[in-house]
Amino acid sequence: MKPRTLFLISALGLISSYLIYNNRLNQKSEIISKTPSNTKIDSDSLEVIKKPTKKSFVTEKKILKKSRAKDSQSTLPHQLPITDPRHLALADSQGNIYPDNLTVDEDYVVAYGDIIVGESRYIQDYESGEKILKVSKPKLWPSRRIPYRIGEDITEAQKKAIINIATKLESEVQLKLTPYNPYEDKAYVFFKKGSQHCYAQVGYTGDINEVALNEGCGQGEIFHEVFHVLGFFHEQNRFDRDDYIRILWENIEEKHYSQFEKFPEESFPENFLNMAPFSFETIMLYRPTAFSQSSDYSIVTIDGEPYSVASEPTKNDYERILFLYKDVSP
Repeated sequence: MKPRTLFLISALGLISSYLIYNNRLNQKSEIISKTPSNTKIDSDSLEVIKKPTKKSFVTEKKILKKSRAKDSQSTLPHQLPITDPRHLALADSQGNIYPDNLTVDEDYVVAYGDIIVGESRYIQDYESGEKILKVSKPKLWPSRRIPYRIGEDITEAQKKAIINIATKLESEVQLKLTPYNPYEDKAYVFFKKGSQHCYAQVGYTGDINEVALNEGCGQGEIFHEVFHVLGFFHEQNRFDRDDYIRILWENIEEKHYSQFEKFPEESFPENFLNMAPFSFETIMLYRPTAFSQSSDYSIVTIDGEPYSVASEPTKNDYERILFLYKDVSP
């Protein structure tokens, strides 16, 4: 064989070996880049908290009460029995919930439709893991007097609705929504203009509880958010909801599955589930077509029937407030 031919064969062999090596190196680098290396340990419970990548900070979660099997990631909720732990929200033993599907709407990071869990100005802190996105177990307000402040950009109709709500709460359950006093009140409810929807923080925070309202939020929607502020979750997220309703997962877009996760018993105020059974007579239950991908139902009764929804708090809602706040001083 001629020397020139041997040289060409050797050169081609070297090039081929380099390409194979480089391809393997790139594959290895890609795997490493996808592998979370930034983990920290929660010393109280010795549970691992994985920090998210910058591309998906809103997926930060704390795997505590359930695990998602790697070989069943593609299994959809409607293919799982209702007792499967993947129907549960991620939560710790204290009842704090770590949502794994969130959205950003201007100032807020939002979970479960309308629950404020963070502020968009802290996105870098969420990305780095300095701050953790969670829905804390609701705390009750320490007094039946609840200060509130109305932002200047709230519509006149909404201002009137808020005053009506304050009057109704005082007459029905002796909770007094009183105007905010900057010299006395550190914690208060702040009704302000929002962007796309109506949002609120759940329960007493010891600081400012923000309620964000777009122009379309009427009295019924505002009352719903006030119930969140008082410590109430959505009715369809109750741990025992499967005894009363059916979620039609096949009619729901996969991106909205998390809206129908069940919260563990530990996430609700003490004895609330036992003393306040599931009810269709509440302003906190989603409508039957909520998050449906068409006009089909997403929620029906356990017997497969549609139901009506309340547009204003019901007698049952007021009774629940009375129960929760029965030991709270005036």
